Formats: sequence, structure tokens, C-alpha cells
Amino acid sequence: MAYYIGMDGGATKTLCAVGTEAELLASAAAGSSTLLRAGREVVGQSLRQSALQACAAAGISPERIAAACLGSTGAARPGVARELHKMLAALLPNAKLKICGDMEIALAAAFGERPGVVVVSGTGSIAFGRNAEQRIARAGGLGPDASDEGSGYWIGRRAMKFLKNEANVPPATLVPEVLAEAESGNPQARKILAEAGVELARLAGQVCEDLFGPAQAAPQVEVAMAGGVFEHSTLVRTAFIEELPGRYSRANIRADVIEPVKGALWMARRLGRAEATR
Repeated sequence: MAYYIGMDGGATKTLCAVGTEAELLASAAAGSSTLLRAGREVVGQSLRQSALQACAAAGISPERIAAACLGSTGAARPGVARELHKMLAALLPNAKLKICGDMEIALAAAFGERPGVVVVSGTGSIAFGRNAEQRIARAGGLGPDASDEGSGYWIGRRAMKFLKNEANVPPATLVPEVLAEAESGNPQARKILAEAGVELARLAGQVCEDLFGPAQAAPQVEVAMAGGVFEHSTLVRTAFIEELPGRYSRANIRADVIEPVKGALWMARRLGRAEATR
């Protein structure tokens, strides 16, 4: 029996899922695995911890993994991808490996090979999609100084105006406090979260138009949400869902927040099948 690993390497946490061709066997979580933020030592530890724990929970050794896919923030850069590949190859010596951007595994989790647009909002943010001709487009995702609208960093940076940040913690780590303030009725917190949803809808609308053309002549476009900001904030989700149709009327938004790690596992399975047919 073949075993596969899918990994979602984010700036805050790393998720790992182990499965067979048809079944999810186990999962585990660890710390950051974003090289551009955490550094090599931390990333290596996070990848190792999450993979070993997931394999142990599944009752298999890492040597039995046939294929693995890691989607990580920043992995679209060749240098980052090479470094992550080295780490994963040492950990999974018999596995065929794929390293890709975290937006790619999110798109796979939402749509497999079908056309669609996924909007990811975690520490950073990006809208990423593919049309029926397999052309891809993106908006955002250039880092906190250039874009990342509607992300955890974006929210935290705006929240500094009314939250006491005496410890001078990074903006993205303030998101739980913003969420709590919004739940308690703080109008500033609620406004920031609603504005985040609007910004994310703007990114989604841009990618929809880039890929499918003006809404008046476009087919219905499937749009999905992913990432911790969407997952934990009803206000962000609601604002996004309400705003996007006004920006792109042919958008059909999935109500659930998808799990990118499932897309990584799907891609690992596909990689394993391709290798088996050679």
C-alpha cells in the first residue's frame, strides 16, 4: 500500500496530513515553516516534528512515504523551494517530492484540477486562480510592505491605533485580540474586520476579471476562502461574501473555509500516481 504526505507550511503553523490513496490516516501540527520569516533551523524543526508525529499517529515510518507535497509561503521563489526540498528529502528519503506555494495547495483543496479562484487570508493574503485554459492569475501576496490586504498582518497593523501594544509584538499576533474586541462590540475592531473582508473581495474580483473577463460575458466562477482570518472571523467572511458580488457578479462563493493541507495531500497522491505509471 502506498502512503502519502501533504504539508501546509505557513508563517504561524505547519500542518501535516498522512493518508493512503483513499483515506486520511492522521494529522499533526507544529510551528512556522516559512523560511523568509522563521529561518532554517526553526523550519527544519517544524517540518520534522509535524511529519514524524503524523507518521507515528498513522503507524508508519517516514521511509514508507511514496510521495509528498509541501505548500509553503514563499516557496514560489526558486531558492526557497530548493532549500525546502533538501529538508524534506532528508526527512522522507524514499518519497517523490513537490514543493510549491501555499496558494497552489489551497486552490487544489478547493477545486482539484477544475477552474476557480481561492482567496487565502492568514498572516499574509493572496487571491489565486486558474481558468479552463489552465492560465493562472494572482493578486496580492507580495508581503506586508507591498500588499497583503485583509491579512492578519494588515488587521494587526490597523489595530495598533486602538490596542495597547506595550510589548511591541508583531502585528499579525494581535488578530486574536482584535477578534475578541469585535465580539465584545468594539466598533473600531468590527470596522477593521469588515474592511478586511472588503479588501479580500477586491483581490478576488481582480483575479476573476483577469481570468474570466468582464462579468457580463463570463461563466459562473467558483470562489473559495482559506486561511485563519476567514476561519476565525465571521465578520470578515460576511463582508467578503456581501462585497464580492458587487465587484464580480458571476462569482459563486463557497460557504465553507477550505483546508489547504487537504490540497497538498491530493497533490501528493497525484504525484505518486504519475510516478507509478512511468
